[in-house]
Amino acid sequence: MKKIALILVLTSCTTTKNINKSIKNLETLQEWVKQDYEWQEIPHKNANSYFLVLETVIYDLEQIKK
Repeated sequence: MKKIALILVLTSCTTTKNINKSIKNLETLQEWVKQDYEWQEIPHKNANSYFLVLETVIYDLEQIKK
């Protein structure tokens, strides 16, 4: 999961369109993590770690976009 988030961030350019697309992809990934946790496919500790990473990356991308 962490590798996917890093790949999305590292492969995106600094254009607003690409940043917006990356943010949307990361938000989709957040939903998948939420689903996996609710379906008990991943433990709480892992889900929490993934959410923290995803929220941080989304926040950083939004700051770059400004």
